[in-house]
Amino acid sequence: MATIAEKKKRNVKGLMLYKIDSGSAVQFKSSKRTDLVKAGYRIVGNIGDQWTDLIGENVGARTFKVPDPMYYIG
Repeated sequence: MATIAEKKKRNVKGLMLYKIDSGSAVQFKSSKRTDLVKAGYRIVGNIGDQWTDLIGENVGARTFKVPDPMYYIG
């Protein structure tokens, strides 16, 4: 995960890019959401264009699937 200092250095605002080294996309995304919850955040809404964005642990109180006409991960 990019640190705040790295984001500022690269002038990145609100975007974090990750490389999945092992496991599935669902496991990876769930672990990142779990990290947020453990840090004291509450996930109330989750918006994603892939089902892997919306399933797993700590998905939030509401989930919203939006279409992506360019690709689909099955």
